[in-house]
Amino acid sequence: MPGIALDKQNYLDFFHLPEGGLWECNEIQCYNDNCSREVLSSYILSCRLTQTLDYVVLVFCGHGYTHEVYGQMFELSPDNEISLREIMQMMAYTRCLMIADSCRTIVRMEDGGQIFRDRLFTESREDERYKARCHDIYDERFKLMSRGSFCIGNAASFNQAANENNRGGLYSQVLLKTAKDIINQKRLEQRTPYYNSVSSFSYVHSLASEAVSRETFGRQLPTYHAPRCNQPPFVVVP
Repeated sequence: MPGIALDKQNYLDFFHLPEGGLWECNEIQCYNDNCSREVLSSYILSCRLTQTLDYVVLVFCGHGYTHEVYGQMFELSPDNEISLREIMQMMAYTRCLMIADSCRTIVRMEDGGQIFRDRLFTESREDERYKARCHDIYDERFKLMSRGSFCIGNAASFNQAANENNRGGLYSQVLLKTAKDIINQKRLEQRTPYYNSVSSFSYVHSLASEAVSRETFGRQLPTYHAPRCNQPPFVVVP
């Protein structure tokens, strides 16, 4: 899909940032048109068997829809789909945050608009102590969640189409732009009283959801669902 390559790069750039968790290259697995439920299930199982799966952030950018029997569906590759229910079963023994930038209706959006070429993030120039502190806080906060916790941010409400065009998904763009703004704001507030170094995904999503709703005049309203538990972190600025 046009635009997905940029979404993918922006997510990679964000998660490589200290403030985005400082994920290592070997901790991130990317799939394009070569993914299937078998491939995904095999990868999750191998991580579980080697005890390297404390938590998972799963990002999906692409086509999706709602099936009257199987519920929310995601198109992994041509003629290859997986349901949200199946993904939740795969993640039953770990902690998972899923970001789903896809439609939840059978309606398909036509490609159009201008190519959005801007990358949102640049490589961090912070020192190693700062990077390590960011990673440690991110890791600690994620592990406060109970095993089996599954949280999902959806680009659209039930029976809505996500705004997708040559720029990529609107939800992904706004979510990551919001995270970038929060990082910059936190840097200004670091030495103020009652400073909170962590912004949860639910908080970042809530701001992004309002922005997406405004931009689409209410035609697209992202949603967030999570159990009553500690929320996964998304931005860390110690």
